[in-house]
Amino acid sequence: MPAISFPATTDLLFVFMVGNGIVNVTLRSARPLNDDAWHWVQVEINVKMARLRVDRQPWAVRRFPGQTYLTLAFTQPLLVGAAKHKLRAYLGCLRGLRMNGVPLDLEAKADEQEGVRVNCTGQCLNAAVPCRSGGRCIEGYASYYCDCNNTAFEGSYCHKDIGAYFETGSWLRYDIRREALSDEAAWTSSPDPRNFSLGFNQTSEEMEFSFSTTRTPAVLLYISSSIRDYVALILKHDGSLELRYRLGQFTHKYQVSPLNLADGFPHFVNITRHNYTIRTQLDYMDPIWEKIPLLQDSSFNSPKSMFLGRVMEVGDLDHEIQRHNTPGLDGCISGVRYNIYAPLKTYFRPNEADPPITTQGYVLESNCGAYPPIQGPVPPEADPWYTGLVFEYIHDDLPSLPVLALIGLLFLALICVVLYAIYLYLYRYKGSYHTNEPKNLESPSSAWPLTETFLRDKNSNLPQTPEESRSE
Repeated sequence: MPAISFPATTDLLFVFMVGNGIVNVTLRSARPLNDDAWHWVQVEINVKMARLRVDRQPWAVRRFPGQTYLTLAFTQPLLVGAAKHKLRAYLGCLRGLRMNGVPLDLEAKADEQEGVRVNCTGQCLNAAVPCRSGGRCIEGYASYYCDCNNTAFEGSYCHKDIGAYFETGSWLRYDIRREALSDEAAWTSSPDPRNFSLGFNQTSEEMEFSFSTTRTPAVLLYISSSIRDYVALILKHDGSLELRYRLGQFTHKYQVSPLNLADGFPHFVNITRHNYTIRTQLDYMDPIWEKIPLLQDSSFNSPKSMFLGRVMEVGDLDHEIQRHNTPGLDGCISGVRYNIYAPLKTYFRPNEADPPITTQGYVLESNCGAYPPIQGPVPPEADPWYTGLVFEYIHDDLPSLPVLALIGLLFLALICVVLYAIYLYLYRYKGSYHTNEPKNLESPSSAWPLTETFLRDKNSNLPQTPEESRSE
């Protein structure tokens, strides 16, 4: 009977029997298979070969010689999770089992008394706290976690903002591409709008950030290119917010908000473009849809650098950008993301030795520009770092228990010694009386003590008073 086993962390084994004995197919994975993640397994056997596959890895194939006799007669029940002759049972989650295209109902055979539980459908579908800010939910064995790599946030659920305070005149530059693409690379680049990393002939963008300031004007975000194309978000003198696109030979202007946003409160901005359609949204207001004229270019060619706070681009700048570029942003900006690039997160949480970041002036990490999320904070019961209302301090700086016991015994012995010394000092003359009278001395030849005889003779020589005479 065929069997699939998991003998090692990187090996998967398919064992079966043909006419000339037992044969197996072994697949060796490049990474461990017990990595707390879901894996897809496919097994196929026919008269020509047997093959095994995991996820999208190459097939492991075992071909049969010509005229091989192969028959699969299943006379025993199907065993899932363990075999009768194996002591090491499978510990994990299994779902979506099919044989010859027919799904098998594993839930109907589950018995919790035997350690088999149902509802092994993954946690991401009904997560207690979903991943936020565009974080990607990753399934685990009876658990899940959020991948925040392509977001501008961090935390267990990608809910913690990363922002900065910019002093007047300070700026930050993030190099999307440190050198321009060659003509050959540009020709071979894929036009897929979801491929943000190529950076050539780009027809889709997504930008989001939050900011707070009380001074105008300022260029909040500026994205340059290897040619004269650019994208800019400008806070004008009256506090209104304007979006400017230069695509090819034409510059397009769109008003994001006519209100005065330099009021010191955080404001959230989201800009999404797909081909000729632009969607702008401020805070949680209704989005505004704009259109680029169809006869004009819609490609943002080869984005090069992203500037925050102030534009310090080498070369000619648009006159409108120069007019609003001085003195620069004096305030806070937070949660900045352009497609998959998060400059503030790269600057404050670097994961490479030489991050593509250049700064000048006073740029300090701060969440003063963070916009309050509409979903609210993470509930305490779902927060893995929540310790309760009362924090119990653990005195891990104290000595170990044997040392404490020895110190207690020494202290108790010292108390006993001191008490015994006090006892000896206070009660060393107990039962003794101080007197000037001599002690009674007995004469060896008389039954009367010598002391009493001496006292009687002494008293007889003294004169007697009348009262003593009458008494006698």
